[in-house]
Amino acid sequence: MSCEEGRAAAMVSGIQETAWRDLGIVRESEGIRSAIARIEALLAAYAPSPPTRQGLEAVNMASVASLIACCALARHESRGAHFRSDFPVRDDARFGHSSLLAMGEEPSLLKGERLTGW
Repeated sequence: MSCEEGRAAAMVSGIQETAWRDLGIVRESEGIRSAIARIEALLAAYAPSPPTRQGLEAVNMASVASLIACCALARHESRGAHFRSDFPVRDDARFGHSSLLAMGEEPSLLKGERLTGW
């Protein structure tokens, strides 16, 4: 394993540990915020040089984990299999819509489509 592959593997391991600890089925605000900070720190500290497949996959994994965490933090409710211990009740009136998020933006809700059967 090259040095770059080792750095990428360490980043992936850090993301997986963070997601398991703070973004699992049972979540709460403090843990989600901790996960966002940890993932952002991992991203800031890592730049694949030269770019490798493993490095780019690690950056992509961190980006997706960050988006998941931001959406989880914005949803002040429990829905489906994901339970927010600080918001244990499902809230269809406020969150019965799809989430839309782009990197660097605050999460917003798509008001056009109601979620049903979830």
